[in-house]
Amino acid sequence: MKKIWYPLLSVGLLAVSCDYLEKPKGTDITEETIFSTQNNIETFVTGTYYYGVVSDYTYLDSHNNGGGGYAPCCDEGEITMPWYWQHQWNNGAISASNIFDGKWNPGVGLKGNLHWLAIRRANTILAHMDNLTFTPTPGFVERVKGEAYWIRAWNYFELMRKYGGVPIMKEALDASDPESFKVPRSPLEDVVNFIVKDCDNAILMLEGRYDTYPDDQHGRVTTGAAYALKSRTLLYAASPQFNTGTPYMSLGANNNLICYGNYDPKRWELAAEAAQAAIEHCTTAGARALVNTGDPVEDYKSMWNTYERVFVAENQ
Repeated sequence: MKKIWYPLLSVGLLAVSCDYLEKPKGTDITEETIFSTQNNIETFVTGTYYYGVVSDYTYLDSHNNGGGGYAPCCDEGEITMPWYWQHQWNNGAISASNIFDGKWNPGVGLKGNLHWLAIRRANTILAHMDNLTFTPTPGFVERVKGEAYWIRAWNYFELMRKYGGVPIMKEALDASDPESFKVPRSPLEDVVNFIVKDCDNAILMLEGRYDTYPDDQHGRVTTGAAYALKSRTLLYAASPQFNTGTPYMSLGANNNLICYGNYDPKRWELAAEAAQAAIEHCTTAGARALVNTGDPVEDYKSMWNTYERVFVAENQ
């Protein structure tokens, strides 16, 4: 049998074919390339949605909490197959190193860190949109910035509700500076305020311009989504989990990472005001049907399944 010595073959290839193996000049995709045209930006924004708006069902790969979401981790749902990760939560088997959250855990490629990847992409968008070298179509800059603010806020909300205070990244880190990666966790209160401010900025960018979208653009961030995320964030902030001086576990001097450190009824008022603002927006601009027919089950189904703006007066 004729033998082939692969190492020597590889050396030979390198020796005689270096022109072939060299990377062609000018093929790097840089941030400047991405933000040089409107089409390139649209592609980057679409990719940011792909990483940044991830459901808890199977998505991208099996490491992202596929198969039932978080509902079976509490009394909201039930999952019967014994091998699913939700049972680890119900059995009290979750620890700091075993959290079954593929969107946080380090991983290769798409197996982890999706929250931070989305936050970095959102920061990159926000860093460039006010300095474009071309003239975009009217409203484009506002829409993209609104989307970036919301996606960043959404990912911080997902982190906050699971971990409390986390590092706040307002700009993309410099990969050439390892020291820039040493960002400590911020207090819970600072993270909540950061999310709320991003939601307010998204509302400022989108309201009156992108309350609704054409049929072929369903799924983009709307003003209503920003109002809703702000409402949900303040609701969680007011809840007993965070709105307390006695956290569910003690971190000693670092308790401010997982709770406010005191109970303040004003937080409930802020949550109620934000919820009212979201309802009022939906009843006037409504990207989805907000219906009250007296049958809450059917009305809930209608909100998810009906795209037309159909509004039924209360108690009608």
